[in-house]
Amino acid sequence: MVELEHDPAVREWTKKHFLAIPYSFLGLRHHYLPDFLVTYNNGSQQLHETKGLPLMFWASTKLKRQSAEEYCAKLGWKYKMVTRGWRSSRP
Repeated sequence: MVELEHDPAVREWTKKHFLAIPYSFLGLRHHYLPDFLVTYNNGSQQLHETKGLPLMFWASTKLKRQSAEEYCAKLGWKYKMVTRGWRSSRP
């Protein structure tokens, strides 16, 4: 959120976007709610998802990402997964 607030290319961003992207996992239908909808000054839009590095390897996360990429492609948007690695407490 801090990065979005300080990016001069970002016009606005929100967590209250009411987007629910359908996907199937283990034969059951689910809905994926991306973290952020970002609108840029040039009018383009992106969905952003934030994940800690180990979480991005879960099967459901991969399915959500694939579904979101397809959803965004249909709208002319982009999908971005923002990951942060684990930081060691060692010097």
